[in-house]
Amino acid sequence: MGSRIDDASWVRCWRLTLTKPEDPLLGGVRDFVIVADCFTLMYPELHVKLLGEVDLALSACPEIESYESIKSSIHRFLASGLKLKHVVSMPRPCCFQLHYASYEAYSILQIEVEHLVAVDGGYRRIYEKPLRARAYVRFPSKYPEKGALWVREKPGKL
Repeated sequence: MGSRIDDASWVRCWRLTLTKPEDPLLGGVRDFVIVADCFTLMYPELHVKLLGEVDLALSACPEIESYESIKSSIHRFLASGLKLKHVVSMPRPCCFQLHYASYEAYSILQIEVEHLVAVDGGYRRIYEKPLRARAYVRFPSKYPEKGALWVREKPGKL
């Protein structure tokens, strides 16, 4: 039997491209995480745990929102002084657009952000090299070598 998900945790999850950092309801927010919509639905327990580490989660779906609107929204939040701590997605090529957009938005600012992909009920980290190269990272399920990354072709060539 799964654990009960606290309904209050969903209040702090807002739509990235529809939310403005100056919204009065976001008063007191210091840091945020960007999550793919499908991550929130597939791993609600991990989503709630992640919300315990930050003040706000902003969700987006690169399949229905443009790359430029996602990137400019991330830039707007960073320019307002909020700190981006994590970008979390599922292991799908479309989800990697969140990682690329956020990397482009913050790389000029020289800040460190942890990029995570939800795999097998846990996380795998994406390092900077695939983000710079805009390479899709494939995470085989149940692979023996923890933390290993397999870089494959770019999205669109899959």
